[in-house]
Amino acid sequence: MLAGKFIWVYCTLLLVLMASFQDAFNRKELYGALAGESVEAIDQLVVQLKKDNDNQLYKAYIGALSMKRAGLMKVAPGVKLKTFKEGAVMLESIIEENPDNAEYRLLRLIIQENAPRILKYHKNIEEDKNLIVDQFNELDKSLKSEIRNYGKTSEALKDNEILTPGSR
Repeated sequence: MLAGKFIWVYCTLLLVLMASFQDAFNRKELYGALAGESVEAIDQLVVQLKKDNDNQLYKAYIGALSMKRAGLMKVAPGVKLKTFKEGAVMLESIIEENPDNAEYRLLRLIIQENAPRILKYHKNIEEDKNLIVDQFNELDKSLKSEIRNYGKTSEALKDNEILTPGSR
């Protein structure tokens, strides 16, 4: 009986660890694609993420990646705008359902800071930054790392203490 419980606990812990490593890997790859200039990398990630249609985090990732992709596409401006808007609708609906999720807000902050001003997609920069800063201590290690990495180039997060590990 004791051996059965041990095996059950061991398997459960193994599954949890595997899931957390998978999220960290996807997260690192995702933020790399958002910082990069490769439509192909974005497309590959979107294909992987679409395999799990019920995962809200993946839907938020797909929305942000679509918006980033729009800026990299070599097509007519109308097609770019349509792609950007489709991604925005996806990301905004996820944020509306989960207004206190710091990672969703980080995704939107990244897009807002890097989107052309003509798109008028920048009204929540301060709100998103504040939520990220307020929740920073409670976030997992891999998300904190991504926030710090983004903070190296961000105007909104530039002066915040979250940019230096161990400062909060």
